[in-house]
Amino acid sequence: MTAETIKDTKNQVIELNDELWNELIEASDGAVAMCYQCGTCSAICPWEFIKLDSSYNIRKIIRNAQCDIYDNQEVWQCTTCGQCEVSCPHGVPIVKIIQTLKNYAFKNREAPEEFNSVFWALFWDGNPYKLPPSNRGAWTKNGALSEYDDKKEFLVYFGNEYSFEQRSIKTARALLSLFKKAEVSFGAFGEKETCLGSVAKEIGHAAYFNEIKTDRTKTLDELSVETIVTISPHDYDVLKNDYQINGEVKHVLEVIKDLIDSGRLKLSREVNRTVAYHDPCYLGRRNDIYDLPRDILKAVPGINLVEFPNTRDNALCCGGGGGRMWLETPPEERFSNQRLKEAADIEVNSIITSCPYCVINFEDSAKYLKMKDCQVLEVIELVNMAAE
Repeated sequence: MTAETIKDTKNQVIELNDELWNELIEASDGAVAMCYQCGTCSAICPWEFIKLDSSYNIRKIIRNAQCDIYDNQEVWQCTTCGQCEVSCPHGVPIVKIIQTLKNYAFKNREAPEEFNSVFWALFWDGNPYKLPPSNRGAWTKNGALSEYDDKKEFLVYFGNEYSFEQRSIKTARALLSLFKKAEVSFGAFGEKETCLGSVAKEIGHAAYFNEIKTDRTKTLDELSVETIVTISPHDYDVLKNDYQINGEVKHVLEVIKDLIDSGRLKLSREVNRTVAYHDPCYLGRRNDIYDLPRDILKAVPGINLVEFPNTRDNALCCGGGGGRMWLETPPEERFSNQRLKEAADIEVNSIITSCPYCVINFEDSAKYLKMKDCQVLEVIELVNMAAE
């Protein structure tokens, strides 16, 4: 490692690191050098909005990186929500820079210890919840998932949350009900399903993510899957943008919209409630899917759809991305608390979203804030309520 040690005016030791700079240049295709410190990223960052005295300053992190100075303490607060990127006047890939800094920390054994158990669980069990792979299909109770073959319409990848996390399993069961009503023939991996590596990527362990990606790509290509459907935006993001597989990748909302438009899924039951749709970062800002969920909600009889004050590419992050789901955040500093307060201000009955992390965080915040009257649902669940 090429590094130079100097002292600043306060006699503190600062390490200048050429190796890190070279990695940042490669990861950002040179764009890290284009940042001219306007401060827009810091001004728009959710941490500035949630905690006015926050030490987290993305502009400072970028500047230090440009000067070959590495600070391991602040990068782990980033949720990789991408709000800074959509506002950057020079289009600097800030999330890639943060992930490169995190990866550098892993290589130098400086990552938070809390992640150790996550990676061991991924290695041994193929999921971050430390649950045996044989439990992946247990949530169906009656073995409703048949394995994929070329006679099926598509392969559904359920992922970690919809296989193991109890709240998300409710959404998975609603999806099975919805597909049954529409007479959809689909296949699944079942017990053979394992994590696609989105957790490893967001936490910043690039080497392990690439190892997972290589293994899973081989499995998918051997199946000759024409269309793979994901539920979690995080799984959709890695399959769509990081994997190179032969088949088409779709988010489940695309399938639901097609089923509604074709008449296979009939929405005739009224669901009388006022709702606001929350845009998940990994579906919205990272993959530009904004109109699709709203179009589906508008097709549900009885729904009054209103908007949050911060919505679409300016939507407030729930706080769960970037590995933050595996780190403890003080209750008073959770982004999701602010979203719940906004929901109360616009007087909605329900917050609707399309991400398991968002649902988990919003429901936790509802308990913390003692907001019993605001229900949190996924689009899948609401559509199933209205479907015949």
